[in-house]
Amino acid sequence: MLTLRDTLLHYKRPDVQKAMVLSAKNRELGVMFNQKFGRRPDTLNYPADVLEFVKKGATSFHLSEELWEDPLQIKTDMPKKEMSELRIGWDLVLDVDFEVWEITKIITDLLVKALKQHKISSISCKFSGNKGFHLGVPFEAFPEKVIVEGVMKETKDLFPESVQRIAEYLMDYIDSKYTNFELSKKIVKSPEFIDYLKEKKKTLEEVSIEVCGNKKCSKYGAVIPRKKATEETEFICSICNNNIKTKEKIRFMKCPKCEKNGINNIMKKIKTSSNKQICPACEKDKFINKVDLKIDTILISSRHLFRGPYSMHEKSKLVSIPINPDKILEFKKIFAEPKNIILNKYFFLNRDNVKKGEGKNLITQAFDSRPEIEEERIVKEVNYEDIKDAIPEQLFPPCIQEGFKGIKDGRKRFLFTLINFLTSVGWNYDQVEDYMHRWNKNNELPIREVLIKGQIRYHKQQKKKVLPPNCDNKMYFMDIGICKPDALCKNIKNPVSYARIKAKSISENKKKPKKKKPSKTPINKDNPPPKNKKE
Repeated sequence: MLTLRDTLLHYKRPDVQKAMVLSAKNRELGVMFNQKFGRRPDTLNYPADVLEFVKKGATSFHLSEELWEDPLQIKTDMPKKEMSELRIGWDLVLDVDFEVWEITKIITDLLVKALKQHKISSISCKFSGNKGFHLGVPFEAFPEKVIVEGVMKETKDLFPESVQRIAEYLMDYIDSKYTNFELSKKIVKSPEFIDYLKEKKKTLEEVSIEVCGNKKCSKYGAVIPRKKATEETEFICSICNNNIKTKEKIRFMKCPKCEKNGINNIMKKIKTSSNKQICPACEKDKFINKVDLKIDTILISSRHLFRGPYSMHEKSKLVSIPINPDKILEFKKIFAEPKNIILNKYFFLNRDNVKKGEGKNLITQAFDSRPEIEEERIVKEVNYEDIKDAIPEQLFPPCIQEGFKGIKDGRKRFLFTLINFLTSVGWNYDQVEDYMHRWNKNNELPIREVLIKGQIRYHKQQKKKVLPPNCDNKMYFMDIGICKPDALCKNIKNPVSYARIKAKSISENKKKPKKKKPSKTPINKDNPPPKNKKE
């Protein structure tokens, strides 16, 4: 518990007050008085305000992720439309807080690498004050408008779903790219992790997920919900050929048929088989436990707050200080003790050096990576006769042929389009898988192979064919840059129709008998040509 002496010693520093006010610009303020928040909304406008709050018993200061034109105008029952008009933006703030300190540092460091690989340079980081870190990217890094489900929307209005989407996407990204076989073993065997399990009285299975132990598969995050293996033994009678399978663990079995006829015959054991779960990617049954790395996005909601820079933490009595995002693994909590605080050049959510729009690829990819089942609602079941012969790819529409060359943005959208298109034009699943693997090699950043296999497996389970999105669906064709219409495209509504018309045209041309050219016989006056019957 923080005392008044503790808070006054820290918050009376002029440099701390100035830094806190700069961070609070255009943000709603929530002041914590040890166990409860003060009235909201509130603001922090002047350095002297910090000390005034502390004298009243304030222990920590929390800021909104959203940016407001005037935070004091916010009301709890304010309609969504009015809230959107008042909001001028939001910052991406990721709260990384795993219960094992060393693992928290690893996750945060991997997230920084992931952001950099998405061309984000304006990354800032701060210690949360207790067990985690906050990563930040200013609102100015994102484009003013984003296409969501085919509709152009103002980015400032995409809160909190944008932060939730980005957080989930980044965790999936680092999980597939970095959380590989070696890192999983390192985390699970670390002394800090073992002590954590003992302290919480938890088993490894309760805090981890099973993945394929094959290094190649675990690199791509092949998560397998493995079931407990059961053995089945098969016996056969040498006299009556009676065959029996049993899950009981027995070495011998009498033939029940022979026994009815008074014959005491021991059946012959043929084999013992196991129904062990296997990896769909490599078809092996070797699995490892991998710690489930997640960012909690459930609590991210409108008017969500995070602990402000240089604010103290009630439990740890440490300070939430900005740090170098490239040196997270070197950070020690002793650096955050109030007596050791030195204001450095690192400012959390610094807007001075932001490259406008550099986060376009990140937010686009985040909204692209929606669950597979969610995609199903936008398509219609094929309502025409099944195509008996597979239509060759030479007859595919321009959009499919253009997409086959490789996709930069919208790979998952095209994957979804592709499987529905190929199955609708008569291709079997082996042909579909082969085509998808060839397409994936053309992508600058290939999709995980396990995702392709998973999409095909899901499609098989539905046991029905569905059309790909119609041509007028901008999100699936124009937005990913593959809509290159030719003369025929103007007359069709769906890519499947294009391929069917092309195939039908060629088929009809083959069936038509060739017209015989009339023989040019010389006209003979003695033998004139026959007259027309009508004449």
